[in-house]
Amino acid sequence: MNPTVVVAGPSPARRAEFIEALRDTAYRLAAETGRADAVLPLTTRFQPWCVAVDLAYAGGSGRAGDGGVALVRQILAAHPQVTVLALFEETTATQAAEARRAGASDALRMPVEAPALIRALDTLSNPRGEVASRKLLAARHRKALTVSYKAVDEGFFARRRVAVTTEIGLMEVILHAEEAFAAGRVLAAEIKLPGDAPLKAHLQVSRVEPLPGLGRFQLTLMWSEMRPEERERLKGFVRGMLTKAPSGVPALAK
Repeated sequence: MNPTVVVAGPSPARRAEFIEALRDTAYRLAAETGRADAVLPLTTRFQPWCVAVDLAYAGGSGRAGDGGVALVRQILAAHPQVTVLALFEETTATQAAEARRAGASDALRMPVEAPALIRALDTLSNPRGEVASRKLLAARHRKALTVSYKAVDEGFFARRRVAVTTEIGLMEVILHAEEAFAAGRVLAAEIKLPGDAPLKAHLQVSRVEPLPGLGRFQLTLMWSEMRPEERERLKGFVRGMLTKAPSGVPALAK
């Protein structure tokens, strides 16, 4: 593996933060750019292991993040072997899940700090050279699991509520709950896995839709923070679901 990274984003300050955090890792900066149209040429020239993309690029719709998601697709279409790390902040949090569906291997909240970046890069660059397949990354299995949760900003004594997942994968979780949360809100969740201890993680709300006639809401959430050992448990669970799927074809994120 060539342990180099290309960094792309419209904000010089955000790029500088990322580059400063990268100094404390085992990875080297290959190039940086603020121009979306320069990313593909730089990737072709330097052949980096990873391209870190700030999703703040505006697309044709003018909405922040749409251009960043489109750029993720363009990178992987031209260089499918490259690992893409999506970078987001509050204004582009909803696009982080879209970037993952487009093929980004992970999404990291800005401002980027060295410990979080080290964990993300070390997780993505499996030391044994085993890279999760696109099929595994895209798989979202229909599975009803009990989830207890509360918002991380509610305080220690806040009551935990219960919801049920309808789909779960390495990128997203979909659950039905009695309450709605604004996009970007982070939940501290415990997901009850069959025959195992609850899986603990922070989940960030990316989309909320009412369920007509049921008085409930469908929440689409992406994995936000998780201990490395919990992420490995999640991978094992999803991989097991993939091999047990009766039809051999998992539910794919749309």
